[in-house]
Amino acid sequence: MTSQPPLPSTGAVGSRSALVTGAASGIGFASSAAFVQRGYRVAMLDRDADRLATVARSLPAGSVRPIACDITDDAATAAAVAECIDAFGPLDVVHANAGISWPDAPVTETSVEATRGTLEVNVGGIVTTLRNAVPALRDGGAVVITSSIAGIKARPMGGIYAASKFGLIGLGRALTLEVAPRRIRVNMVCPGAVRTELFTRVFGDQADAVIAEIAAQTPLGRIAEPEDVAAAVVFLAESAHVNGTTLVIDGGESLIGHAV
Repeated sequence: MTSQPPLPSTGAVGSRSALVTGAASGIGFASSAAFVQRGYRVAMLDRDADRLATVARSLPAGSVRPIACDITDDAATAAAVAECIDAFGPLDVVHANAGISWPDAPVTETSVEATRGTLEVNVGGIVTTLRNAVPALRDGGAVVITSSIAGIKARPMGGIYAASKFGLIGLGRALTLEVAPRRIRVNMVCPGAVRTELFTRVFGDQADAVIAEIAAQTPLGRIAEPEDVAAAVVFLAESAHVNGTTLVIDGGESLIGHAV
């Protein structure tokens, strides 16, 4: 159930376009739906082709283009961006969102494989997305990168994930300066705990208990829904003078609790 009030709708599908990665579920799907509600045409990228096709059918016909794509594959990502441009023309927004969960272990006990895998997707995949999609943005467009509260506040047992999410903030800040001549704005969102399938997979049978624990130490008394983050993504995409910033979306949990 959506906790946010509906975003104001612009009515029919318009000329603006967005590309969203990790769009088959969670924040990526909520972001895609929010952009559609605002009148965007949306290219939805995800490596889970079947799930992507299913969720895309829940959105208005003609408003989205589902494209199966592994963002760690440069050629596949380039082809996906080309397909998007062919369908919608130049992009107005890129939401670089796709990522994977962290290896829950001390840094000294995290395997080389887990380290490489996490960084390859969470940093390398975002870089691949930006390398291919930013040149397709209109001048004056916007980039929103999904980092995490773990990218600004440390917690034990999550050092490799934190490294990937801290890295995205540095990446986004550098990109902000690089694309400034084109008046492209770059901002990062840092969600805390969000009620997604990814969260459930990470914590398994303990997910409900972890959610209750985090909610108890959050001033708003609950964790975020994907729609909470999507509303912030749309805000950053459309706010003409917000640039190079990092927006925390955790209900105030990081003020008194631990980062998740």
